[in-house]
Amino acid sequence: MVYANGLIINENEEVVKIRRNAVKNVTSIVPHILMHGRPWGTGGCMWDRKTIGNSRWINARTWEDYAFDIDIAIKSNKVASVEKKLIYYDGTGHDRLSNQDEGKSLNGKRQSLIYISHTLFSSQFRNDFKTKSAISIQLLNTIMAYIMYEGYRSNARKAIVGQFVKWNGRLLGYYVALLSHSPSYIALMLLRRLRNGFQRGIK
Repeated sequence: MVYANGLIINENEEVVKIRRNAVKNVTSIVPHILMHGRPWGTGGCMWDRKTIGNSRWINARTWEDYAFDIDIAIKSNKVASVEKKLIYYDGTGHDRLSNQDEGKSLNGKRQSLIYISHTLFSSQFRNDFKTKSAISIQLLNTIMAYIMYEGYRSNARKAIVGQFVKWNGRLLGYYVALLSHSPSYIALMLLRRLRNGFQRGIK
């Protein structure tokens, strides 16, 4: 895949700002996007059709672009960038995903993250230390988000905890499971410490 920057325009076709501050010199998809986010916008990507084959986007409304990128990384993890700004984005729409309900957004991310976790665990990245740490951080972030969002605290996070157990074993996994049912302030404090440990390990 090769990607380029884009410009956000208003209703008068005037440039409002750069969509991405800069094209970063990224040469691979995994584990970069799990550690630092996507430096590319989907509209600014050009894929090799022979490489992506029959890959399709999953039926989710949040992080579905991450899931697609991960699917492609399993086949080919190479990325190149173009410095020139080649894409124009309409910044005037009111139907953007950033406007969707917090609960729906969180559930959409959960769906995509479970897919990503399962896909990576079944791939050549399963034993890669940085990938394991990065997916563990994302799973912990989502568990904490559910704890903070009171309306979606029970069944929804169980699958996320299950993915964390799969990557990190039962002992650490059950520790996280126990914390997810503890009082919020205690759970968040200890989960942040655990996440920080993973972050220090991959710096």
